[in-house]
Amino acid sequence: MRSYLQSSPVPMRTAFLAAGLLSTVFVFTSFIGRTRLGTDLTAFDWWVQAPGPFLNFFTWAVLLPLVNRWSKRWPLSTRPFLRSFTPLFTCGLLLSVGHEVFTNVLYVGLLHYSGRMPFQPDLLNGMLLTLPAGFVQRFLEYWMLLLLLRYVEAHREIRAEQTRVLQLQNELQTSQLLALKKQLQPHFLFNTLNTVSALMDVDNRSARTVLSRLGQLLRTTLDEERREKVSLIHEVDHVGNYLDIETIRFRDRLQVTYDIPANCQYALVPGMILQPLVENSIKHGLDATSGAMQIAIAAERMGTTLVLHVSDNGRGRDLPLPVPAKGGIGLRNVRERIALLYGPQGRMDVASSHGHGFRTTLMLPYETLESPRATA
Repeated sequence: MRSYLQSSPVPMRTAFLAAGLLSTVFVFTSFIGRTRLGTDLTAFDWWVQAPGPFLNFFTWAVLLPLVNRWSKRWPLSTRPFLRSFTPLFTCGLLLSVGHEVFTNVLYVGLLHYSGRMPFQPDLLNGMLLTLPAGFVQRFLEYWMLLLLLRYVEAHREIRAEQTRVLQLQNELQTSQLLALKKQLQPHFLFNTLNTVSALMDVDNRSARTVLSRLGQLLRTTLDEERREKVSLIHEVDHVGNYLDIETIRFRDRLQVTYDIPANCQYALVPGMILQPLVENSIKHGLDATSGAMQIAIAAERMGTTLVLHVSDNGRGRDLPLPVPAKGGIGLRNVRERIALLYGPQGRMDVASSHGHGFRTTLMLPYETLESPRATA
């Protein structure tokens, strides 16, 4: 019995509640109809009129798991159509006849034993005369219930498919972000190992320091491999380790300043998002000149937007704005990650002109650990 009830598409309590509401509506509809016809309302016997609809709908509530099983066994979407329609039609005929006979017997018995309408041969004849019309009504109700169940099942299938697609999209996005992060690691390692190689013959102590900082960076990278976002202060510390390595390499030629207000320090940003921007400044600024260069890393909050700036005073270059998406691996990587994580709400702008260095600006939705999308 329990397994039968569990096959209901909705909890049985809900089914019985719906049956009670429908029965009440039908009884009051009958009562209101008599008032409009001017019928003597004193002749309206609630105890005679009410049991019929209640017996009908509560019987359908009990039969709901059975009809649901048939709906799943012979889905109307089956092709050819007759393969499912024929058994559903046959079972519906038998069920409708059984339903009508069963509820009529209960109804007559209830009226007889309650004393409202003692059983008489004329009552049986009247019941037999109304039986065909009642059977047709039950058969129509059966098909209405079947179509309703099919609608509910289709709705659930659509919801399940939407959930599955969303999960696949999330998994794909995560995989793409991991792939983009892994693109950065060889790029970063190549640059850092070049630094170590350049120092080995001239300053072994500095080379060991660089290797130690490299180990810290790799540990941080491994810890954050599956974390999409980190706090800005954490990201600044991470890029600071990288800049310490580059400062050892270039010595007095590289100076770094930070301007990170307190209201931005715990904003969430994509992990390893600043390092490619700093690498770009070094590549196109410091590597291309024999003089000193300053790199400035700044942040500000503008309403619901977090704005990050990485600028330098290097040589720069003339370029069309915005930078083409086919740019270097670092900038292209940043642009793609921002697009994956934020869509149209995130943006990266690069400005540069000959003799005035590079200025890269990231505009991201302001988020914190406490509030996924903070407001001003």
